Amino acid sequence: MQRLSLKTKTIQELKIHDHTCLIFNNTAEFFHCAVPFVRGGLNNNEKCYVIIDDITREDVLRNFKNLFKNGQIPIEEFNHNGRIKIEHFKNIYLMDGVFDMERTIKNYIELTKKMIQEGFSGVRVIAEISSSLKDLINQYDFLTYESNVDKYFPENNFLAICAYSKKHFSTNYLSEILKVHPIEIDVLNTRL
Repeated sequence: MQRLSLKTKTIQELKIHDHTCLIFNNTAEFFHCAVPFVRGGLNNNEKCYVIIDDITREDVLRNFKNLFKNGQIPIEEFNHNGRIKIEHFKNIYLMDGVFDMERTIKNYIELTKKMIQEGFSGVRVIAEISSSLKDLINQYDFLTYESNVDKYFPENNFLAICAYSKKHFSTNYLSEILKVHPIEIDVLNTRL
């Protein structure tokens, strides 16, 4: 695996094209980063995807509820034509029940091009990576995918947080994941 020089950034410091990693202990940490990440995407006119695995759609809506109340994000943004889309991990990474690195990268590139044609400035994705990867995909195949993603997205308006649940992966595997991401999310200093 290619070893990258790891930097830490808060959500507020991220730039388009960044490929980042969040290692989270619990859903509170995940949403502490997801909420400002999506808010930033909406402010930048980016299509936002919240990809969930163990976290449910109801968890997402409940955790974004305060933003709905004070008007920062209208609830309509989660509707079919809204700027925020909630997808399940399996629908993105296990199409036809099989993980295919090349197909996944191609789909993200095509999605980004389509969203730009629709008038968005780019695509922003936070992907919870939990039990489906642990149980249904060879972890080292996914590690290879993670190590190859950066070379496909420099010219695309794509920003991603790969959010790994600590409870599903060994310390050794998470260490390998951090080696292939140029940026780790600084949870403690990220402002909600």
